[in-house]
Amino acid sequence: LGPFQTLEEVRTKIREESMKRKEAESKGKLHRQLLEKLIEETPPAVPEGMVQAELHHMYERFEANLKQQRLTPEQVGVTAELFAKKNRPEAILQVQGALIFDAIARAESIHVPPEEVRQKVEEMAKSMNQPPEQWIRYYEEKKRIPGLEAALREEKTLAFVLSHAKIEIK
Repeated sequence: LGPFQTLEEVRTKIREESMKRKEAESKGKLHRQLLEKLIEETPPAVPEGMVQAELHHMYERFEANLKQQRLTPEQVGVTAELFAKKNRPEAILQVQGALIFDAIARAESIHVPPEEVRQKVEEMAKSMNQPPEQWIRYYEEKKRIPGLEAALREEKTLAFVLSHAKIEIK
């Protein structure tokens, strides 16, 4: 049973994780739909350098996911060029979304204080049963704090937009 005392504790934990996963999926779908609608209404110009940077980050995440499975891109038949070609539309969409959300965040003065960034890192560490200090050090050393701050700002901006949106259920 691992860290659990009873089978019921295991079941409860599984239910909680399942609910969190479903909630995250729902938020992701809603985010995607909102993003597509905003882009449809006001498609921003997309600098090629930003698209290339997004493709690079996407490829790094792809490699990291494969590494966790003890695989390499070569083993699954994917080159960086093939990945970029296949994922370019998604990278453009992500950059457009980032530009739109950044413009909204600036216009509405939406910020993420350092305490919120630290709290998020601590939450992630806790969910992985690891010491928060280790995760904070890792994020600082790898210079990932700005990326996390941007993601949290986008999350806050999404919440702001949704709170002001007129949503139609079809």
